Amino acid sequence: MKQKNIVIGIMCIVVCIMAIGFAAFSTTLNINGTSSIESNWKVVFTNIQELSKTKMEFHLSNKFKSMGR
Repeated sequence: MKQKNIVIGIMCIVVCIMAIGFAAFSTTLNINGTSSIESNWKVVFTNIQELSKTKMEFHLSNKFKSMGR
């Protein structure tokens, strides 16, 4: 019985040491700041052709050409 009490006491001490270690190494990271983005989109659709028409569906073939930047 005495040996069981010693093991329980050692386990409590180990848990306390682990809790203190975790508290010492855990940190809070706060990131503050602002950001902005400026962009100018110029997209032109060229060579659009109607391939087939079924009921209310239109199947289109198109190519995208980016203008700018």
